[in-house]
Amino acid sequence: MLAAEKLGEQFTLNEDREEDPLLDSLSLLEMNCRLARNGLAYARRSFNRLFKHFFPKSEAPEKFEALAKVFTADEDPALNYRRAATKTGVEVSIALAMASGEKVDWDKVSSCRGTTKDAMTAFLKSAKKYSKKMVAVVDPSSATSTSTAHTEVP
Repeated sequence: MLAAEKLGEQFTLNEDREEDPLLDSLSLLEMNCRLARNGLAYARRSFNRLFKHFFPKSEAPEKFEALAKVFTADEDPALNYRRAATKTGVEVSIALAMASGEKVDWDKVSSCRGTTKDAMTAFLKSAKKYSKKMVAVVDPSSATSTSTAHTEVP
């Protein structure tokens, strides 16, 4: 099995020419190298795009290996980003509630311990219908997209 098949790629050599094992091997090697080169270019572009969001105050490493190592570190940068985004979302929601003039007992809200995971999931699902309107207030450029986030409770 060619290694490329593991990536969902399959190469077929031109059967109209005379068989030349060396040329066949070189052709397969060239196709695999092209596949690897293109894959690495896409990966670099993807890592650079993600890096800007995960580390907005830092410059992305120039070398691909260093850039890839940032995303494979022991401390998961996606988890840190998710935590920061959750914290920001909570802060924005509180700020919107305060700006609306609604009276909210924040001590009670912040101590709703004992709510089951199923109950919290139901609350999150019913909150989704308001998220688009709230996002439009905070970030009008994002208002056109509907939340596609999975409703999950850690």
